[in-house]
Amino acid sequence: MALDCLVINLTRFGDLLQSQPLLHALRSLGYSTGLLCLENFAGTAKLLKHVDQVWGLPGSILLAKLDEHWQTALHHLQGFVAPVQAHNFRLIINLTATISARLLANLLKTDKTKMLGFGLDCEGFSTTHGVWTTFLSGTTAVRQNAVFNIADMFRLMGPRTKEQHFQQGLFPPDADQKQKVQKLLSLPKATNSPNGFVAFQLGASVSERAWPVENFVAVAEHLWNKEHLCPVLTGSAQEEPLAQEYAKKSNTPFISVIGKTSLLSLAALLTKMRLLLTNDTGTLHLAAGPGILSISFFLATAQPWDTGPYFEGCFCLEPDLDCHPCAFQTPCPHNHYCRNAISAQSVITLIDQISSKQTPNNIPHVRVWETTFDSSGFANLICHSNHETTARTLWIRHQRLFWCQFLNDIEQGDKRFTAELPPCPKPLQNKLVPILSQVLRLLPLLKEQTTQLHIPQMGKLLLRNCERLQNLLNSCTELTSFAHFWHELRMQDGQSLEKIAAVFGSFYNNINELLQNIQYGTVYASKKSMQPSCSK
Repeated sequence: MALDCLVINLTRFGDLLQSQPLLHALRSLGYSTGLLCLENFAGTAKLLKHVDQVWGLPGSILLAKLDEHWQTALHHLQGFVAPVQAHNFRLIINLTATISARLLANLLKTDKTKMLGFGLDCEGFSTTHGVWTTFLSGTTAVRQNAVFNIADMFRLMGPRTKEQHFQQGLFPPDADQKQKVQKLLSLPKATNSPNGFVAFQLGASVSERAWPVENFVAVAEHLWNKEHLCPVLTGSAQEEPLAQEYAKKSNTPFISVIGKTSLLSLAALLTKMRLLLTNDTGTLHLAAGPGILSISFFLATAQPWDTGPYFEGCFCLEPDLDCHPCAFQTPCPHNHYCRNAISAQSVITLIDQISSKQTPNNIPHVRVWETTFDSSGFANLICHSNHETTARTLWIRHQRLFWCQFLNDIEQGDKRFTAELPPCPKPLQNKLVPILSQVLRLLPLLKEQTTQLHIPQMGKLLLRNCERLQNLLNSCTELTSFAHFWHELRMQDGQSLEKIAAVFGSFYNNINELLQNIQYGTVYASKKSMQPSCSK
């Protein structure tokens, strides 16, 4: 089959599943699409719709060959690349920011290939293709600045489409897989048959992001005693110690399929569950595909704004702590207190409220979010605790509005986005307003200086003021994504004075609007949608 688009996603299987909305969008534009992923997740790609061919990168084999000799590894890589390269793709979208993924994307493109996502320039320096990619690359350091779901980010890294609503929509598991997992759901004959099953994902990518096993046990006992629902422990073979810990602490029936399922059979198993109780893992996104409701825990660096399930009606729980979410690669000064901040009783109360079709409320010490989509198709969160008007939430919502409008101005410039948002709390205003005001004073000066480079020393003055702007934005934690975006954009467009002047103008207009909004609330309120979108 002739393919005209290649999507490269060399991340974990949860992020791989999150690329489904992008694949939907590509098909709506008429693309036939190939997917290049890690070899051990190639089987998972069978669940993705609108993928016409899959290539699994044999990373472990390449590393082994590299131990033998670099030329042997290169020869093996060339053998893998050749049949992929033969398609002469007219579009390559690289969703993975690593240097190895960027090199691979460069290796696969031709002179006629359009590149989107993460790449390398002609001199080997990292670059980004597309303004949403540039924005995404600057949101990783500070979690409160990662304000869009990663599935939406992947979708916006691709070409624009008029369609707006692309949900997860994975392929359902086949009948054979369902039949296999049915055999796993059997209890000893002496145990009464349950009224249904609830999946428990005990593990997480790192232990700091895992809710304590004893809490899962307490919830399980409540579900068995009240609803006669049986927990099913899921996970890889490496998580067997968690199952053993659970067994020692549990006094009610359960089934463990840990280490007994492939990713495909796990997907089949989840379709038989009433609910999934999980940490922020790939299993969460696997359940979202066929529409399994979940309650998920976002601890340490995890937060639901960017890695929550891309399916409405799920509940995401965060500890109500000022330090959450914490930054990556930063030692915790509180001995990972957040792991114990969400009590088992809080989750039991939430489950009881959901079961009785009540709107969740009065869940102490927990931020309770329900997943939804706004009128333009963006993943959104509804707050069911007293956190909608906190500084963190309001700053996230104001950032979403700012970035939608600013990035649209750069890409298209003919659509306004509306939202109804209150101003930010005074302490946050006192932090942001002086810096943004200085930024506004600098930007007209910078724009004017781009037209005066014929004057001696003006070039040096322009560069000096660009650095002043950079340092201003970097001085405030809440503005780090602004600083990174500004740096990347001026590096890429710096050779074109016309482009950089246009960016100065758009940046000024939107920063000015942001400044007004955080002080006085949005003045162009629309009650049709509480959240903006950038779909075109």
